Parts: sequence; C-alpha cells; structure tokens
Amino acid sequence: MGHEEPAKYKAWKPVWEKQLRLPEEKALEDTTNELRLDEVKRGGAQVRMDWEEMTVAEMIALDHESSYGSYGYGYYWHPAYGVHSSSMPGVPQPAQKRLRASPIVVTKDGEAKMIELGKTYIEYLEKKVAAFEAALA
Repeated sequence: MGHEEPAKYKAWKPVWEKQLRLPEEKALEDTTNELRLDEVKRGGAQVRMDWEEMTVAEMIALDHESSYGSYGYGYYWHPAYGVHSSSMPGVPQPAQKRLRASPIVVTKDGEAKMIELGKTYIEYLEKKVAAFEAALA
C-alpha cells in the first residue's frame, strides 16, 4: 500500500498505528517483518520441524488434495470416494497413526507453528487493507 499510494498511506499509517491496531497485531507485524528480513538478508529464518500425529484418513485426504487439487480446482472429489470407518457412531477413527512434519518458527517471543502464524498474518493483512480502503473512500 505504501508503494502504490505513498502520500495517502503516509497520512493514514499514524492513525492506524495509534488508534486501530492492537498490541498483538503490532507484535505479529514485527515478528513477520523479522522473519522476512531473516529470509531475505540474514541467510534464512530459524525453523525446526516437529512431528505431529495424523490419522490414516487425514493422510489420504492430504494425498488426494496434493494430487488432484481441492474443491473448485482440478477434479471434484465426491465424499463417497473418501475413507470410511465401519465403527459405531462416536467411536474414534482407526488408531493407526503416522507422523507428519510440522514446521515451527523460532521468534524472539518464543516458537509458533508456521501455518498458524501465516493464517493469523493473512487475517491481519486483510483487516489492514480493508481499513486503508475504508479511509480512502
């Protein structure tokens, strides 16, 4: 926004920072900016891989999405073709589990799952852009 509308953004930014932005959002913006600087200028962010359990059904669903795309992209996956369990209602899915990699990013405030941090940051950016557009209207 600062590159596309520099004068308007410069006038709007102090208002956003003082009145509309929450302290958690400031910390999120600082963290993601530090991660960007780590990747671009400092040789890479500190990321480690943790392992988390996933059911067989989750593995097949992920494999299907990566192979065929999700709904609306690629082929349509009908629910009848999915994995089904023949147990009584309320009984958990089969207990056989596999581990999957879960990237953890190390920040100055601790550690965070990369995917969750990314989702939170996207929501914040959508809010920021909407506020900027509203101020321009």
